Amino acid sequence: MNLFLLDDDSPCPVKGQYLDEKMVNIPAEYVLWLYNQSWLPKKYPNVRYYIEENLEALQSELINQ
Repeated sequence: MNLFLLDDDSPCPVKGQYLDEKMVNIPAEYVLWLYNQSWLPKKYPNVRYYIEENLEALQSELINQ
């Protein structure tokens, strides 16, 4: 389990297309998709926390795309 806190410059720990990409550089649409995955809180609680802390900004970014 990954327990370290993430910030905008942290590499994404989630396996897939954006592995090791800075969190701030990942498209809001993908990050919000991650947020809705049932496995995220258990497997990547730090990612879930990062998203929750930045949820308003991510939603705004998605609307303004």
